[in-house]
Amino acid sequence: RYQHLPEVSAVERRTLDESPQLALERLGAGGAQVIKTKGKLVLFRSTQQRPALLEGVGSSAVYPTVLNIRTGGIGVLTGTQVVVPKNMADATAIASSHGLETVREFPHLRTVFYRVKADMDIADVAAGLQADARVERAYPEIIEHVYVPH
Repeated sequence: RYQHLPEVSAVERRTLDESPQLALERLGAGGAQVIKTKGKLVLFRSTQQRPALLEGVGSSAVYPTVLNIRTGGIGVLTGTQVVVPKNMADATAIASSHGLETVREFPHLRTVFYRVKADMDIADVAAGLQADARVERAYPEIIEHVYVPH
């Protein structure tokens, strides 16, 4: 179970060598508080409350975050929806009905990855997919743990 954190967002650094502060300055959020980094992702707290939307700021994407109620960990909503259709033949129609872009289909796993468009509420899209009679299971992709090799 996850809860949206409207005051916490994430931005992707261009490289692992880019400082978290520089990544925030690219957004115009230089004064924001860095909470932590997860690989290339910089999680930050700002005074601006953000909805659960993917936002484009210049050449950067700002990702919404969620709190794992059970573990207390913070996860990043990537904007990808993982869907198990009841019938793979419905995959294109499901994307069209919900205004999604198909990223990748895995027929042998009966799984499709869809990408939400900018300014679409990720939670609303997930709820719509879960309510769709053609869908067996759907959930948003959440990055909570990132392994960074040393």
